[in-house]
Amino acid sequence: MRRPKLSQITAPEVKGYLDEWLATLSRPMATRVLRSFKAILTEAQAAGLVAQNVALAVNPRKAKRDKTKATPPPKKALRAILSAAEKEGDLKAWAALEVAIFTGLRASEIRGLSWRSVDLNGARLTVEQRADAKAKIGPPKSEAGHRTIALPARVVRALRCWMIACRPGPLNLVFPNTLGKPVSHRVLMANHIEPILTKAKAGKIGLHAFRHAAASLWIEQGLNPKRVQKLMGHSSIQMTFDTYGHLFDLAEKDADDAAAIERALFAEAT
Repeated sequence: MRRPKLSQITAPEVKGYLDEWLATLSRPMATRVLRSFKAILTEAQAAGLVAQNVALAVNPRKAKRDKTKATPPPKKALRAILSAAEKEGDLKAWAALEVAIFTGLRASEIRGLSWRSVDLNGARLTVEQRADAKAKIGPPKSEAGHRTIALPARVVRALRCWMIACRPGPLNLVFPNTLGKPVSHRVLMANHIEPILTKAKAGKIGLHAFRHAAASLWIEQGLNPKRVQKLMGHSSIQMTFDTYGHLFDLAEKDADDAAAIERALFAEAT
């Protein structure tokens, strides 16, 4: 498509460009492109190349997903929960909370996690399956759901303790019910997670909030958006930006995934 000269651009055309950017780029990136475009027109106006900056009146509408942006639990609450879980004596709850907070697994992925997918010596786990609401084991939510995540030493320790106590079952699940099948979300929360939350005086927190906690801690430690997308099992970078874009500082630097998330949570407590 032939683009008009700067002096011929109208506000509706700028709006059209913005729509194109929003369709092909992440929302934060499209907003930055628009900001840069406005700056170019401002310079052009100062140089007498255009009569006015028609882009100033163009702004992206509030995203529909803005109201669902992730709000992770406070670090103080996370530390209290992990401390209570380790002291309470419910090894299943302790291991489940450690996995939820430090790996960002979905609740269905935690419930469907198999011991064969957990490498305690190598300190990593691989997401290969999930358990749906009817306790049926199946593949991850999408192809991107297949991923391997490094485990901090504390998570390995909790899983080792739980492995000794965990009753073997036909599905070799990490968190089975009494019959060896996937524990239901309701039972996992009511019988194991919620008593720990009460002990920690942390209020009502769902398993999905711990997924947000993992993402926010990774972001805080400087993992770049594509790495966070991979660790979270998102099918697109757009999904990552829509959910966690407000948490990124856009600084990309190398980090040790397993150590980074643990540092982020406990640095303030030392």
